[in-house]
Amino acid sequence: MINIFGYSGDPALFWTILGAVIGIAAILIALWLNKKQDKKLSGIETTAKEAERHAREANENIKNVEKHLGIPLYVDGLPEAEPLVFDPFFAGTKLMADYKWVDAIKAFQGALKQATGSQMAALYNLIGICYFTTGKLNEALENYELCLKLARQFRDKEGEAVALGNIGLIYQVKGDLDKALEYHGAALKIARDIGNRDGEANQLGNIGLIYRVKGDLDKALEYLEEALKIFKAIGAPREIEITENNIRSIKKR
Repeated sequence: MINIFGYSGDPALFWTILGAVIGIAAILIALWLNKKQDKKLSGIETTAKEAERHAREANENIKNVEKHLGIPLYVDGLPEAEPLVFDPFFAGTKLMADYKWVDAIKAFQGALKQATGSQMAALYNLIGICYFTTGKLNEALENYELCLKLARQFRDKEGEAVALGNIGLIYQVKGDLDKALEYHGAALKIARDIGNRDGEANQLGNIGLIYRVKGDLDKALEYLEEALKIFKAIGAPREIEITENNIRSIKKR
């Protein structure tokens, strides 16, 4: 017999019951732990899905801004960046899509505090675009030059080409056409070297428009028609329409 807390009974029966109780407790604990783990995994899965949704939305915002401005935006790997960089970047894209350029600049500047490598080049480019859109050409140029410097530092050829092209646009607007040609020409060379057909066509188009302003219509047509061929090859309907209109306007002269 065994006596526990004043109760006596068969030892074999006691240890059998105790074993059963311990077994049930172990099962309950395992079920609780599994439920907790499932909840944790579900939370991770939800967060991952939300991040994917936000990345898609950021890309959609960028496409809308590109359509509105008529120029390609360079974002490097920002849509896949860590939350400390992605969140303010994402906010900035939404503000750009709403044409809130000053607020977008602040958001991108916030992302810069945690950004690394070529991410910084892409953010300076976006800031430059916001300044350019609001007519602040000197501030835009300053940020494009920072983008160019960082892109070269991190051997980011695509970022370098974008920065060169955007600097060319600044000089184009300022009326310094020779300097604009220099930058667009450099951007064109890199775009061709890295096989960026979209970038190549954009730079050809920019060069063609500069020659039109300079009065060299034959050269303008040469570059614009080459750009049109590429836009048709890559399937860019909006760019095709714009380029065809530019060609028609020259031929009417």
